[in-house]
Amino acid sequence: MKINKLINEMINMNKKYLSLIIIFMLSLLLNIGSSELYAQQDIKNKNEENIDDIDIDLDVFIKDIYSKEQFYSPIDKRDPFKPFIKVVDTKDRELDPDIDPLAPPIKRYKLDQFKLVGVFWLENTAQAMIIDPEKNTYMLQIGDEVGNREGKIVEIRENGISVEEKFRFENADGLRTVKLQKSILAFKQ
Repeated sequence: MKINKLINEMINMNKKYLSLIIIFMLSLLLNIGSSELYAQQDIKNKNEENIDDIDIDLDVFIKDIYSKEQFYSPIDKRDPFKPFIKVVDTKDRELDPDIDPLAPPIKRYKLDQFKLVGVFWLENTAQAMIIDPEKNTYMLQIGDEVGNREGKIVEIRENGISVEEKFRFENADGLRTVKLQKSILAFKQ
């Protein structure tokens, strides 16, 4: 249908342009078909040439591949059978009752496990630098909490800090008492 429409429109056009249009359309049709034919023929010829150029004995090729020695050197490489995450069995491990694993490191250890590193003053405010057993460093001032006995810093001096800690006691009757006691964290020799 579309072709008939085109032909009718061409007939209605000026006669001198009609012959040019017909020649142009025929040349397009002939070129499209011939270029595809030539392209297919070129590919076929190239494939045939490539296949003809290859002269390999398949048995020799396979023996050559499998005869090469291959080895694995584990030097400087991770063990492929070792898991990325180390699994630790905690069933038989007794946890230290004085250490709360969920508490932050500054509240996890006894006061005597911390190391006082320095004491200095900033704008008339005394500050102390301490290191916990995990090697974390803290800058503390009066009122800050430290230690696993809810210790609160009450005084900072040149030679150490004074901490008020809560000691819990239980007598034979099961009566529990809490005593506040001052402890001193001083420089260690």
